Amino acid sequence: MSLIIFFLLVYGTCNIIVFANGPFHVFSKMHEYFKANHPVLEELTSCMICLPTWVGMFISVVNLLFFPLFTLSPMNYIISDKALWPIIIFFDGLIASGGNWLIHTIQESLEKE
Repeated sequence: MSLIIFFLLVYGTCNIIVFANGPFHVFSKMHEYFKANHPVLEELTSCMICLPTWVGMFISVVNLLFFPLFTLSPMNYIISDKALWPIIIFFDGLIASGGNWLIHTIQESLEKE
């Protein structure tokens, strides 16, 4: 169940940042600012493969620091040794990107039908 929560957290967060205008158009203003001043950040916040990597890593760090007894991230299931936290965080980012890409691809194919 926590694996589903992890993927939904990543997908929901990335979907909002990439596609939503946000309240008071905060995300569209952020994209405009990044486009004008920081093209790399604009590319990062408009990519459904790039952004989930960082969101997955962030969720992994939050999980390891603040909720160590609750296993939320996928790599915490596989690697139970918290001393290997750099590996856990890195691979959680990769898994988040792949899972997000899969969900996004399925959603896009369903929208075309």
